[in-house]
Amino acid sequence: MRLGCVTPAILRLADGRQHRGQLDALSLTGGLLSLPSVVDPGSRLKMLFVTHTGPVMASVQMLAPISTTGQPFQFLAVDEAHQRRLREVVQSSTETVQDAWVAKYRAALARPKPERRGLLRSVLRPLALLALMGSVVYLLGPQLLK
Repeated sequence: MRLGCVTPAILRLADGRQHRGQLDALSLTGGLLSLPSVVDPGSRLKMLFVTHTGPVMASVQMLAPISTTGQPFQFLAVDEAHQRRLREVVQSSTETVQDAWVAKYRAALARPKPERRGLLRSVLRPLALLALMGSVVYLLGPQLLK
């Protein structure tokens, strides 16, 4: 799921260094971070981010970057309480997207359909009429000249 709001994330490496970034997408198995600089793919670190259900802390592994600032990650370990918060965030976002889709679909059904003029009426009928008139003129042309 794509996150609609800015969600800061803090990454802590094994040596104590920290990287700050922004969480762009999130799922139960991983996500996508925007970072000022790429973290070595394969690095294992701790990640902390705060959601509307509370803070989530997890062990993650960084994957190969997809751009100069976008880098995916996968969750390696998430304790039970943090896993529950993560599930709630993903589920609530999925429900919101589904609710919006259902509302849009219902609105489309409620709108009256505009009358569609078919291709036959708008293009083929005038062409057929011209062809018929041309045929009549061609066949009767010598008769009309006498």
